[in-house]
Amino acid sequence: MDTPSPAIGDHLLVPSATSPTTPSTSPSALNAPPQDTEPRSTIWIDSSNIVTLALIALVTIFYVLRTYTRAYLKRVWIVEDVLVTMAWIGTVLYLVFIRVAMLMNDNRHIWDLTLDETMKAAHWPYILAIEYSVTICVIKCAILCLYRRIFSPFRWSKFDLAIVALIVMMCLFYAAMTFLVIFACYPRQEVWSIVIVQGKCLNANKVVNFSGGFNALTDFMVLLLPVRAVINLQVDRKTKIRVVLAFTFGTCAPIFAMLGFFVRVVRTNTPDPLWAQYQINVWAASEVASGFLCVCFPEITFLIRHIKNKVAASRRRTDSERQIPLVSMEGSQSMPRHDTPTGAKTPSVTVT
Repeated sequence: MDTPSPAIGDHLLVPSATSPTTPSTSPSALNAPPQDTEPRSTIWIDSSNIVTLALIALVTIFYVLRTYTRAYLKRVWIVEDVLVTMAWIGTVLYLVFIRVAMLMNDNRHIWDLTLDETMKAAHWPYILAIEYSVTICVIKCAILCLYRRIFSPFRWSKFDLAIVALIVMMCLFYAAMTFLVIFACYPRQEVWSIVIVQGKCLNANKVVNFSGGFNALTDFMVLLLPVRAVINLQVDRKTKIRVVLAFTFGTCAPIFAMLGFFVRVVRTNTPDPLWAQYQINVWAASEVASGFLCVCFPEITFLIRHIKNKVAASRRRTDSERQIPLVSMEGSQSMPRHDTPTGAKTPSVTVT
């Protein structure tokens, strides 16, 4: 626990310098390039840029549609909606921070950076670790509040207590993780400083592995909750399948969590943490965004049904308006004609 270690939370940070007197304008001497240095490829870098920009647009669209459905169509706004708003803000900030981190030399080998560049780049994984813990906690709590509103009509039932227990567990765990990330090193500047060599940090490998495993485990637990609730519904199988699909839209979230956990474990002891950071960022961004989409999708399905019903009603009204003239024409054609026969005299009426 007292070894200088840079990796905290779910993000790898820069190791302490081996020599505090290294000139800041010279290339970093933190690590010598190994023989099997991974060649600089832009595939992951370009993917990070594309993924972050696309996810920012996607989560914003989903949030606007969900807010329209809840605030305008349903005319309700509860704690769950406040959590979703906080989750949207946190998700967008997290994606923006990832984009900024990529611009701050996070996609370069550590031995290609000067010490000044390394210290600037090292701030962002630290910020991302804190933002990740807060955002993913709010997202999971919002999802659990959604499940409680939909699937738990009876308060303090076994299912309801299970949801409340999960919410409490999430809050406690991620509060502890955020605290560990913020105070991972003493002095705190040791997290990103290159010149401090006497500081002490937490054991990075244990924190990373434990946090990643907890994320993946709780993602699967949250995913299975609606499946268990839908099984007890008294509806046909087709309806059950539709409901499960609507509430398990975030199936990809635990998949991304597992992939991110695998990447973190593989990259834990890398001598080149900044180079590995952009790969971790891609999976972390996908996990956070997919979790947010999961909490929005049930309301989006309601909006889709609302639009379909309005379109169907408009078509029925249009069809009925078209049938009215036809009925009038058919009625006028069926009326009996009282024409006077040819050669017949028209009776005269004398008014006296």
